[in-house]
Amino acid sequence: RQRGLAQLERGQLKDADIALQKAYQKRRNDAEVVGGLGLVRLREGRHDEARELFTRANQLDPSNKWHGLIATATFWGTVAKAREANRQGKPAEAERLARQALAQQPNNEDARNILAEALVAQNKNQEAEALLRQMLAGPRPDVGALRTLVGIQIGRAHV
Repeated sequence: RQRGLAQLERGQLKDADIALQKAYQKRRNDAEVVGGLGLVRLREGRHDEARELFTRANQLDPSNKWHGLIATATFWGTVAKAREANRQGKPAEAERLARQALAQQPNNEDARNILAEALVAQNKNQEAEALLRQMLAGPRPDVGALRTLVGIQIGRAHV
């Protein structure tokens, strides 16, 4: 258990996974082991599995320790699904998921970019433009947002 958690701290995901899996075989009800496996899955981008493991760890140890990790895994899982929906040509689904993510973290640039892309794909250019202008007005303007906004403007000029 301790070795796996130490390897996780050092960013050695594969070694941590192996050690924590072995510990899990012996200590299935150890919240630290279950939560450690959740951290491995989170860092691997396997958000749904991470959320399930954090939820289980929280059931085993109902301290507030796991709540933030459950929320993090849920948020990034939603963002990943929204991004994938855009890639698959499902902009309405991407919009719904991006809005769901933004309800959790309203200023997250990844979720905002995904939403803007989904809006443009649905020809909701006015809404996309308003969102992109907000993104550009912030302290660190997003280059991708600028590119998308320019694309909308060019498209409007050719109509």
